[in-house]
Amino acid sequence: MRRALAAVVLVCLAVGQAGATQIYDNGTPDLVNAYLSDFDPTQSGTVYQIADDFVLPSASRIEDVHWWGVYAWGDLVPPAEDDFTIRIFEMSGTSVPPSPSHEIHLGDPGRTDTGSNLQSGKDLYYYSAQFPGISVAPGTYALSIVNNTVGDDDAWYWATSLAGSGTAWSRSVDGDGWGTLPWPNEFAFQLTGVVIPEPMTLTLLAGGLVVLAVHRRRRK
Repeated sequence: MRRALAAVVLVCLAVGQAGATQIYDNGTPDLVNAYLSDFDPTQSGTVYQIADDFVLPSASRIEDVHWWGVYAWGDLVPPAEDDFTIRIFEMSGTSVPPSPSHEIHLGDPGRTDTGSNLQSGKDLYYYSAQFPGISVAPGTYALSIVNNTVGDDDAWYWATSLAGSGTAWSRSVDGDGWGTLPWPNEFAFQLTGVVIPEPMTLTLLAGGLVVLAVHRRRRK
């Protein structure tokens, strides 16, 4: 019986480790570059959306995202309010599909001036947003973060990451196919959430609880 109780304790500890935590880290800003990711055209008429891939080895529930960016063009003064949208795309091989599997309009999550600047001198800002959990299976996905600075003379740029070289994608407008960026880049973001226990773990936990219940009844 002691062995059974010990097994239950171990399983409970394992499941307890599935609490909210960082489930993916694509690195913090490298303070070198940032790429346009804004629904509103720049003064030159350029429009781009950026997406970067991430891999989750286990089934997970994504509950919030953290990212960094800068504002360019105009007077370099941030708009009164941001208007962010995040999208998650289920990748097929190395391709990002045109339509997302999940989309959340964040609106204005607030921003914090980090006190750091890119090499170009632009102020770097940090953003964080919580949202209803998005449950995803193990696999490769792409995250797109796009601002909408309509009504402001600046455009928003997603900061590149210390994670180093990698593949990221861009497109002009919704519905377009995604093309890989001509320069290898990773973008600064982190995902927080919960790793969902595997069915076998839940079965072991349920069985262990039954053993505990029977043991308690016998002791009465």
